[in-house]
Amino acid sequence: MTLQPLQQETCLALKDYNNQYIGMISVKVYGIYYKCQKRVEFYSRDHEFVTESSHRCYRAGSCKENTCENTKPTDKLEEFSRAANDHPGYYAKPTTQFAYEVYTCPTWDLVVRADITVNKGGSTETKRITLRPGATTAWNNIRFTLIGTIVPQLPILSATFMTNFKQTAVVEPAHKGQIIPNTIGQFQCSTLLNAKQFRCQFTSKCCTCSKGIQKATCICSDGNLTKHMTNSRLPLAGKNFLLYKKKANLYAKVNIGSALQMQIVAEHLAIRSRMHKGTCSIQVSELEGCYSCLAGATLGLVCKCNEGEMTANIECPSQNQMAKCTTTGYLNKLVFHFDISKVSLNCNASWLGGTTNVTIKGILHYVDDDLIATETIARNSPGIETFDTSFLAKT
Repeated sequence: MTLQPLQQETCLALKDYNNQYIGMISVKVYGIYYKCQKRVEFYSRDHEFVTESSHRCYRAGSCKENTCENTKPTDKLEEFSRAANDHPGYYAKPTTQFAYEVYTCPTWDLVVRADITVNKGGSTETKRITLRPGATTAWNNIRFTLIGTIVPQLPILSATFMTNFKQTAVVEPAHKGQIIPNTIGQFQCSTLLNAKQFRCQFTSKCCTCSKGIQKATCICSDGNLTKHMTNSRLPLAGKNFLLYKKKANLYAKVNIGSALQMQIVAEHLAIRSRMHKGTCSIQVSELEGCYSCLAGATLGLVCKCNEGEMTANIECPSQNQMAKCTTTGYLNKLVFHFDISKVSLNCNASWLGGTTNVTIKGILHYVDDDLIATETIARNSPGIETFDTSFLAKT
């Protein structure tokens, strides 16, 4: 059977070989989760590059005959500080005590969590199970196997992440050995201990210097890594994903646009699916948010049906979404992405038993992703509490 991770309850009737009803199984899938198997690229520190310049007239100070031609990098000149003499040319010094870990996720482990309820013989039992691809979980003489998943393309999973061991953010791509000025990777330390001791590497191209009459002037790359922790900081939500940290692990939860295939086998019993056909009503708010941005635009959609829980497919000319419907009315927060400011779309909402027209409209704003990051974090942080991820502690 194919299910969607919308916390929607799917009911299956249990029958014996005489086709007599003896009970029911309900399956509620909470989500498809990916756990990052990280690869550390390098460690780093907040830093700044320092240069020193000194002007001396002929025969003043260290300026003797042929001094410039004969001075070696190991020579100590009285015009420079001890640090400059120990690190000829220019050198780096720490500006904070923070150490950073920069890593990528070459692979992600997939996990599906679901609640199974069996109602049989007048008694009801519920169990939360964790499924992995190809593995079978048995409970109450019933076997559950995750056959496969269907998920949208998620380029965010190939991103580069940086953490100060308290917070994590998505940063520009950076890799071990690629010491490039004006990037996250311009100052690399091989281990965390080396980072704490400020034993790191940088390229000689981090500063560009020009000489003048009285002094040499150098323009150096900015080494402030702290500022990158405020841009695209986790938890980070998009249309189809939620990126968040739990303890030391990084997880991605996919929802809209995803589905899974599960095989359910009951020993000595037959299973029949039960489907409700009902009438639903849908109300929507105006779109709010930004266009041409990662956070996207948010639409509040309330779906109310007269026959149990159902799923409505919201089909628009440019994109689709899924909404959960209940008898009391369920408020869905749907995320859309547009590249225009003024939006007015005629969409179609369909469910098992009917369809209706839905108009989506609103005025969106253009906001740079770096500026909207703080607002995105504030808006999504309370929502993370609704995702019970306690089962992940065992993975």
